[in-house]
Amino acid sequence: MNKKKCYALLSGSTAIILSIGIWSYSTMDRPTSYASEQHQKKEILHQIEAAPKREITGIFPSYTLEELKEKATLIVVGTPTKILDSYEKQHAPFTKYKFHLSKVYKGDGEEGTEIELLQDGNKDASYNVHPLMEVGEKYILFLKRSSTGALIMVGGPAAKYEYNKEEKVFESIDGGRIDEHLERK
Repeated sequence: MNKKKCYALLSGSTAIILSIGIWSYSTMDRPTSYASEQHQKKEILHQIEAAPKREITGIFPSYTLEELKEKATLIVVGTPTKILDSYEKQHAPFTKYKFHLSKVYKGDGEEGTEIELLQDGNKDASYNVHPLMEVGEKYILFLKRSSTGALIMVGGPAAKYEYNKEEKVFESIDGGRIDEHLERK
């Protein structure tokens, strides 16, 4: 093969390879700017946050209203104002709340102050029969101290009544209804 043919063949092959490389690079899916890269990161975080959470099936004691009143050392009406922590301890999920006391029926709480309390479940793993309290919503809670000294709900979901604004009553997850005087409705 003479030099001209060899040079032409080599030049043509190089041009084809270079063209394929340039075309591949130009069609790559890559961020074109810092803002685009940040947008992609936000999308990934959103997908992670939207991923299904673990739902735990739990068995909690069931108490009558009278038993709740007897077992509780603190009975209050109030509102969760902030989630302080969300964690697992010994494979059990917990959420720690700051809770504003509007009214104290029983115990040493003081109206107008805030307490800290724990609820079973957290943002990653919640109990199907004991949904987490929502910040800003109004509840009646029947509380006691755990063996570690933390305030907890007596019997889990049985001790939590959420305010129904339309009906103007507090309702438990199992359908129990009470008014602001702790009387059945």
